[in-house]
Amino acid sequence: MDRSEKLLRSRGVQGSPQIDLAEQYAVHDYPCPAGGCLLTDPGFAKRIKDLMDHDIDFSTNDVHLLKIGRHFRFSGEVKLVVGRNEEENQKNPDFAQRGKTFC
Repeated sequence: MDRSEKLLRSRGVQGSPQIDLAEQYAVHDYPCPAGGCLLTDPGFAKRIKDLMDHDIDFSTNDVHLLKIGRHFRFSGEVKLVVGRNEEENQKNPDFAQRGKTFC
């Protein structure tokens, strides 16, 4: 199988085949093709590993919470996430789930 053909020659930060396809199908609201996968960011990768090590039943909300604030692990059961600014502090409760405490 020719993976480059199936994946629209997707590689690097250049997204012109994908942009052309979006235009062809009149898709106007899509994320910027620049940047990369969050898993390639060393800080985020460390956070996701910590989550997987301590909570095997994590949810997508837990993953979204990894994107904001500063994270402090106190024990296997206790982790503190502190927003870096008021905007991040406002986002924290959006990810509240049963069994989790937000201040």
